[in-house]
Amino acid sequence: MKTSILIRDCRAVKGATKAVLAALGTYADRNGCNAFPSQATLADAAGYTVRTVQRALRELEDVGLIRRTGGVKSRRGRCVVVWRIALAALKYDTLSDRPAKPLQKQKARQEKIGREAAFRILAARYGWSKLQEWSEDAIERAISRVSGTHLSLSA
Repeated sequence: MKTSILIRDCRAVKGATKAVLAALGTYADRNGCNAFPSQATLADAAGYTVRTVQRALRELEDVGLIRRTGGVKSRRGRCVVVWRIALAALKYDTLSDRPAKPLQKQKARQEKIGREAAFRILAARYGWSKLQEWSEDAIERAISRVSGTHLSLSA
């Protein structure tokens, strides 16, 4: 499938970010690799300012749609960033439900899942009826002990 079609159908990003991704896609090869236009070139192609392009590239990188594959020295002595577009993520639409700040939300979700799992471990160990007799403070301490142990075992 063509890169431009995949980018057009991508729901993970919108607005200026999508326009910058589309502009970057025009400079990539058919595998989504070796795109190395300057930020000014991307700004002209997308119709936005260089600052907006910088923000969009950072967002695309944070979301996981593009990544830096290396730099090359140009004739002028500047280092040019070479980008790779994650075509698999575009093709299978794996990023459309990702939050804007994935690391913060993912960490919060992992903490919530960890607390729920720790509570289930306590319930299995002591029984539901016994846990209902405990104070909230005692339950919190036990959950933190169990989740601390659980995390150190999996790490």
